[in-house]
Amino acid sequence: MELLLQELKKIWRPVILVAIVLLGLLYYFLFAGFYIQYFSNGSEAQASFALSAQWAEKYGTTIEPAERAEMDSQLEQEKALFSEQLTAFDEPKQYGFSDWESFAAFRNEYYNQTSENDGKADMGTEEVIWKMIGGTNFYTVQTLMGIMESYDYLASDIPPNLNYDGIGDSAAAQAKILARVNAIKGSSMVHGYLPSGILVTTNGYAKDLAVWSVLSVILLLSPTLVHDRLRRTRSMQWSSRKGRQILNVQFAAAGISAAVLSAVNGIVYAVPLLLQHPLIFKDFSLFSFQIFLIPWFDWTYGQYLLIVAAMIFILAMASGGLAVFLSQYSGNYVAMMLKTLPLFAVFAFVLSKWLINFPFFIGGLSSTFALPGAEGIFSGLIAVLSI
Repeated sequence: MELLLQELKKIWRPVILVAIVLLGLLYYFLFAGFYIQYFSNGSEAQASFALSAQWAEKYGTTIEPAERAEMDSQLEQEKALFSEQLTAFDEPKQYGFSDWESFAAFRNEYYNQTSENDGKADMGTEEVIWKMIGGTNFYTVQTLMGIMESYDYLASDIPPNLNYDGIGDSAAAQAKILARVNAIKGSSMVHGYLPSGILVTTNGYAKDLAVWSVLSVILLLSPTLVHDRLRRTRSMQWSSRKGRQILNVQFAAAGISAAVLSAVNGIVYAVPLLLQHPLIFKDFSLFSFQIFLIPWFDWTYGQYLLIVAAMIFILAMASGGLAVFLSQYSGNYVAMMLKTLPLFAVFAFVLSKWLINFPFFIGGLSSTFALPGAEGIFSGLIAVLSI
């Protein structure tokens, strides 16, 4: 135990920790922080989130056909509110609109005229339109109408090739995609309404977390064995029977350190995400008539978060194991960097392009190999290689 503690002290050196913290802060604000700052990216996404949060309390995780009828009355209420809000401005009387329909007609006519004039805009009219949009519940009405249209379209029929033309070229892949679509059609998932932007944001944030987890673990573990070699510690260790078993202890210390750092990364990244209140939808199906994505499995959004987090943890641990393995064959820090930089580059590319790029949805590795869950299988193979 004393030997293990000594090895842990060698790994967790203050200089390396300070470097990781500073680099981690810079990385977060340059990359991952974007997905928190713009969790619902755009006015329509914000309206979708707000409407869905209201419905979650009222309808639960699905909107059944009988409940769909209530959307019509809600739309009328929102349009009435829009008309009421217009009365606070002078422009509606000047330009001849007083409710949603007349404003929509005015807006469409203006854009048609602009198109006919080779895109030449009238800045006065543009200012009026955007003033009305910004001062009313315009996006709520527009988003609600879009959600209702999507419900009527996708709840009645999910096209088997929805946004997946050219994906899954093999007959086996196409057959599995069609079977999955038919399974969703026959289940209650077809009435799920997970907000439109939440999966996109979750996916981008998870990719950035995965890349940082791998990078931070590699930075923490790579120098350890090289440091021993440069200080000629290895020859002293091998002079005793216990010392000749040091490599096993060092790998154990590296594994513990990688697990701790990966867990800390996960917790630190989870806090700002959870502050955006995505767990309102933790029991919602991943399939949603607001999103043109089809999941391979009947998971909820909450389960999906845990599974992706576990996958990132496993990949970070695997990268740490491979980094330590390569570093023991490095005689100096330059040689170490020449090995670990390509290792990180490969991991970052594979993570961002394949394994954590909408994992477990039709359109990724699962479709390419006609193997649902291929992302999890490949992650497991990488972990086995590391071991």
